Amino acid sequence: MVVCSSSLAMAEGGTALPSLQEQKNVIFKLSQTPLKTGATWYLIDTVWFKQWKRYVGYEERDTALMGQPSAFPGPIDNSPLMKEDDSGDINDQMLDSVDYELLPEEAWNRLQQWYTLAAGQRPIARKVIESGVFMKQTKVEVYLLELKLCENSNLDHQITKAFSKEDTIGDLERTMRELFDAPTGRESRVWNRYTTNTYEQLADRQATISSAGLYVGQIIVLEVQNEDGTWPRPRPSSSGALSSLSNGSMDTRSTSSSMMTRYGYGSASPSGGGHQPGLCGLSNLGNTCFMSSVLQCLSNTPPLSLYFTENRHLAELNTDNPLGMRGEIARAFGSLVQEMWSGRHQSTVPRTFKHQVSRFAPQFSGYQQHDSQEMLTFILDALHEDLNRIHKKPYIELKDSGGRPDSEVAAEAWENYRKRNSSVIVDMFHGLLKSTVVCPECAKVSVTFDPHCMLQLPLPVKRERNIEVRLVWADPSRRPITYKVTVPKQGSVADLCRALERLALVPHQCLVVADVYNSKFHKIFTDADPLKDINDKDTICAYEVSPPSSGLLPQPVYVGRGEGGKVGTPFFVCVRRDKTSYADLVALVEHAMSRYVRPISSADWWTGPPDAVPNGMSACSSEDEAEPDERDEPMEAAKAAAPPPFRLQLVNSSGNTCLARLEPAEPDRPLALADGAVVEALWQPAAFAAAVDTLEAEARDEHESVHARPAARRPCIQLSDCLELFTTIEKLGINDAWYCPDCKKHQEATKKFDLWSLPDVLIVHLKRFSYTRIFRDKIDTLVEFPTRGLDMRRHLLDPNQPNSTYDLIGVSNHYGGMGGGHYTAYCKHRDDGRWYYFDDSAVTEASEEAVCSKAAYVLFYMRREPQSVACRPPPPPPATVVSNGLADDSGDDMDYS
Repeated sequence: MVVCSSSLAMAEGGTALPSLQEQKNVIFKLSQTPLKTGATWYLIDTVWFKQWKRYVGYEERDTALMGQPSAFPGPIDNSPLMKEDDSGDINDQMLDSVDYELLPEEAWNRLQQWYTLAAGQRPIARKVIESGVFMKQTKVEVYLLELKLCENSNLDHQITKAFSKEDTIGDLERTMRELFDAPTGRESRVWNRYTTNTYEQLADRQATISSAGLYVGQIIVLEVQNEDGTWPRPRPSSSGALSSLSNGSMDTRSTSSSMMTRYGYGSASPSGGGHQPGLCGLSNLGNTCFMSSVLQCLSNTPPLSLYFTENRHLAELNTDNPLGMRGEIARAFGSLVQEMWSGRHQSTVPRTFKHQVSRFAPQFSGYQQHDSQEMLTFILDALHEDLNRIHKKPYIELKDSGGRPDSEVAAEAWENYRKRNSSVIVDMFHGLLKSTVVCPECAKVSVTFDPHCMLQLPLPVKRERNIEVRLVWADPSRRPITYKVTVPKQGSVADLCRALERLALVPHQCLVVADVYNSKFHKIFTDADPLKDINDKDTICAYEVSPPSSGLLPQPVYVGRGEGGKVGTPFFVCVRRDKTSYADLVALVEHAMSRYVRPISSADWWTGPPDAVPNGMSACSSEDEAEPDERDEPMEAAKAAAPPPFRLQLVNSSGNTCLARLEPAEPDRPLALADGAVVEALWQPAAFAAAVDTLEAEARDEHESVHARPAARRPCIQLSDCLELFTTIEKLGINDAWYCPDCKKHQEATKKFDLWSLPDVLIVHLKRFSYTRIFRDKIDTLVEFPTRGLDMRRHLLDPNQPNSTYDLIGVSNHYGGMGGGHYTAYCKHRDDGRWYYFDDSAVTEASEEAVCSKAAYVLFYMRREPQSVACRPPPPPPATVVSNGLADDSGDDMDYS
């Protein structure tokens, strides 16, 4: 065996690597660098970084492979982060700490100096930017904003280019002038193109791309001055059509009328607009369908839309509230709702509202997909604080229930809450929940009443998931077969092996499960590893190996093609680590590859010069490393025989660093195979081309389970089932333990929620999504809910609650999986009582039956007999009085607010 791992101790340029402890200390200290606006940070592949951490013993709980050559990470490889189209762009929808890690510049420079960067790759550098108004937030801008750039003289020729949100309009203009080779002696202007005939000049060159409200895919036009000093495009007047697209100040004519629906709300018919008020789509600004969905539901909540279209919010703005947004969210929301109900537009662009949300909630900045329920929660909270009538909140000392009647404790809790929180949002959307916690040790009972603006209901479904597993047989003549197994979501790899055993009849003790990526083992699992670590997009392989009682251990093997990287599916051969010779290992590897490797002779492939070294071997051999007798061997002896078609070497788990070259000089001598090392069968390229059937190497069959219909589930769930599950007793986990004031310690107590009172507008969130850092899941089971006559009386504790019959007025839908999907909305129009489907800018009529679907995510209900003044319809206008033959219609100007 020739050791060729000198690179493990050497940095770039031949200098010695720092000790493992020094590497660990340096990177740990540098990684604590705080984010600073304008600083440069770098993306690094999580897989490589975790391998480095294992090698240096970064985590105290993970030091088994510390310093082991097999754990050496090799050159930094960021290829998993990059798109495969050679564009140089990073993959979409990647997650921090799941797909990549972020390192400050100095930490990146140190790692690159020590380990180098894989050939052909470039560092992925990103700037730190600042967002937010009150809550300033610095973050690394991982994803840049792509804009479509064109010249005014050729609008069809568009060039896509990425910009930072902190770049200015001046930076954008300079880039465009250079890109389109604008004459230096002429001035230029930059335009934001919305539609064929709608443009906005971006005149403020100091404004950032973010503050200008530009979004992904926006068309930006460069206009260059004519030779005579005139401009090809006239400057628009301030009253141009664009103002209708930016939801700024709008026409605020009253929308009250005598046309009443069953809810008692009406709006004036459009005057000259030609569109029905309220049926106004919202253009997608780039993954903003989640926002549009809830905005349509809120716009079609009759008392709320009437409150804003009548400008009642202007009198209640609280611009001094430290928890509010200076009234900006309420103003932007009010302007948008007025525009949607103006009857002037078929669709509009919610750019100003999106910009204001991004200012005050940095988590929604940019154009990534988000959860509509999270957006709805923010909007309601922001509107409440912007419209809070309490300008100086008093201090309230909370009291224990102390065994008092529920009605007394509830009334006290609601009164205390209203002393600090009084707004139209509280009036319409807030109710009370009763929370009962019981200590398992001393039986202490704690009862509290907490406000809620949304019922978040769990779905009573069995927690299982399907995982596709590729079974690689011990018999190499059999193609691998892909199975689909059903396993518990919170299960372990042992559960996956048992499920596969039932389908493939392979004992679970004889299965090794691994995550395969790029023809290498990304991770070899243990039976105890949780299934939540397996993502749906992972390639999971299960290998049939010898039973533990045999004394044989599975040895991982990669197949390499010279400098062409790894090919096929990696596999295991079962060996005795201290008794396996080179000849034994070659025979095992040849047998494992026999399905896709045909027998060849040297004449089939060897045409090179007699002293040639097989391509790809140079990383593991040099003149200095060769044995003395090999160096002195006469040239004639080298000419006598061709090199073997492949040779074996030991590499690290990443497959990018040779640890040792296994020599055939003593084929019967036992090899020393270190734990964690991977054997690589490194082929001479010409021999590989002659012998290996690459299509067969990648081939696999599919078991019928892959295409089988899922096991019959419960056909659907009733909304009442979700309500009952919400109010059942649950035991708190150790991470959610409750502090018992009597026991003076945290206890895994029992907790129960009950509905005490409900608001006039009841929002129900169906909790379809579950999240971990690795695994994300959606429950797409149909939940049946009534569109009319939802009776909540039997779910309420308060015996004095008024009529609690509700009718559905809106639904936020989510289609697709967790990777993004698409949001739409069904809404009932407050005027004509018909249902409509809102899909971004498109609005179409819908049937009431279509509203209840598997996509339903957030439901909006309204009480038939509203109790709050804010939700009661305005009185009808007085009858017209006829006097002396003249009609007195002065009632039209009455204020119903």
